[in-house]
Amino acid sequence: MLTNNGSVINIASGTIINGGSLNNSSGTITNSGAITLSTDHTNSGTINGAGDYNIGGNWTNAGIFTAGAGTVTFNGAGAQSIGATTFSNVIFSGGNTKTASGNINVTAVLTLGANTTLALSSYNITLKSTSTATARVAAVAATAAITYGTGKFIAERYIPGRRKYRLITSSVTTSTGSTLTTGQESLSIWGNWQNQGGSTANVGTIITGGASADGYDLQTSNASLYTYNSGTRLFTGFTSANGKNTKYTPLKTGVAYYMFVYGDRTNTIYTGTPNYTTLSSSGTILTGDQTYTTSSSIPLNAGNGIYTLLGNPYASPIDWATLPRTNLSNTYWGWDPNLSSTGGYVTVSTTGSVTLISPFSGTTGLNQYIQSGQGFFVQATAAAPVLTIREQDKVSNYNANAFRTTSPNNIALIAVNLLYDNAGIKTLADGALAAFDGNFSNSVTNEDASKIMNAAENVAIAEGNNLLSIDTRQMPKQNDTLFLNISKLTKPQYTLQIFAQQVDGSVTPYLEDKYLKTFYPLSLNDTNRITINITSNAASFDVNRFRIVFAQPSGILTTTNTTVKPEIKVFPNPIKDQQINFQLSGIEKGEYNLILNNSMGQQIINQIFIYDGSAAKQNISLTKKLPAGVYHLQIVNKTKNYSKTILAE
Repeated sequence: MLTNNGSVINIASGTIINGGSLNNSSGTITNSGAITLSTDHTNSGTINGAGDYNIGGNWTNAGIFTAGAGTVTFNGAGAQSIGATTFSNVIFSGGNTKTASGNINVTAVLTLGANTTLALSSYNITLKSTSTATARVAAVAATAAITYGTGKFIAERYIPGRRKYRLITSSVTTSTGSTLTTGQESLSIWGNWQNQGGSTANVGTIITGGASADGYDLQTSNASLYTYNSGTRLFTGFTSANGKNTKYTPLKTGVAYYMFVYGDRTNTIYTGTPNYTTLSSSGTILTGDQTYTTSSSIPLNAGNGIYTLLGNPYASPIDWATLPRTNLSNTYWGWDPNLSSTGGYVTVSTTGSVTLISPFSGTTGLNQYIQSGQGFFVQATAAAPVLTIREQDKVSNYNANAFRTTSPNNIALIAVNLLYDNAGIKTLADGALAAFDGNFSNSVTNEDASKIMNAAENVAIAEGNNLLSIDTRQMPKQNDTLFLNISKLTKPQYTLQIFAQQVDGSVTPYLEDKYLKTFYPLSLNDTNRITINITSNAASFDVNRFRIVFAQPSGILTTTNTTVKPEIKVFPNPIKDQQINFQLSGIEKGEYNLILNNSMGQQIINQIFIYDGSAAKQNISLTKKLPAGVYHLQIVNKTKNYSKTILAE
């Protein structure tokens, strides 16, 4: 027996192997190495467990155990009992039965090995979730098992305090039945996500849409919870009027909802700055491979172009790129609450080893790793679609913002994003992506991704009658065109952010503005930012106002064979002193705003400028030398917008 009765044992490295038990009665053990115990471990003192523990006997914890980043492995060949503890990483292996003899919390990863049974007799295992991490269950061996008594898995999902929509599912099934009866309310949506009507800070949320007898909160009659109708391709309110309730409807893994999350339940639905909340659900987790067909319990909708809303069935992230699928698009569509004012759709498409994401900006909240608790759309491409989600598709990739992105693997692309100003902050509303490769086709194929329209602003690429979020094409050639479709523009001003990656410079892309009758040359090396103004003139918000045309660098483009390309010349460029010299050509005379923004979109100068139509040299005097970097000079009025990228050194 290794006994610690008040001294400090510091295991800095290496391994202590103790064939007996460890009894830590009142001292402190600091372990950053490893401890292997063959029999029992009793802790009534303090253990700082940054290292690993291998325990062959029972575990009793009546003291303080700080898990740190270490892993505790219960690997005895015989039955083991595990007392109440918060673990970071915990492994149950070695065969036989490992029984929870107290409530267990896991903050990182729970692993269940081959031939091992995890018994939740009368205690719970909680998978904790915070703003930085959500605990997960790793791939469960086929010969492993979980048994339940009154004990359950409690899956948490942290959600920031923002009034936004989410596509959301439960990581546990609260009841196997389709409906509940009186006395079973604790197993319902109301009993879990609504905290049984309680108002504890940072727990549960408000769900509206019906009568209190049906479980709804009565602050408004408007629905905050929706299901998806594949027939109408619309969300349907989960409301009393539609025969639904939250008090007798259980939560099911894989069943996803579209839900407006108001924050926790301590404030009203009208609170502009709600608290963060944690949605908890108590029940059984799903293990083993899951196959979805048109006849599975959660069926796929058949027919070319028909969508199905699913939820991640596991208490773990999964990798979309590895999921086997038949007669399904290579794309999934998720919801990013960071887009626009209430959120918007993000398109994630996997082709070979490349994952394309649209909008593509570096700040989008979704990627190929579908998080636990995340809902997503799939699309059938023919009859008899099949999707299999396997234990081996589980991954450790945590994405804190799903409820940001990996870059495509060195593929040529042009991204078109639409932004607007929100109290001085540029907000990404939506975007579309064109990807170029010799193996792609200019026709619409399974490699392209359809556009699911947002309630607010939308950006798509039109290919005939198809609107695409991701358009995969051959490398651009002379006179190739990307027809942009930009809709639902309700604000007076937006910024088109257009940038390229690894596009061949043999042809130059130009943004054609049919409203202003201008061509704007797009840099293939810098981010292009074009301010667009929306007026009462319908042509200013026409969905087909913009397109990108590719031409030889020396070519002169016109819109009607009589319009010369406007140009701003800046000299010298890079600028060196406290003055910007420029010359205009092909620009109508009139009153303009002269605007200078830095590469972050922050405004440096905004002043009235009267242009007399001459080719005379103009200049801007600066109050101080600009820091080295990239800047964007714009000359704009209500109907015209001319821009030039300049450098300062």
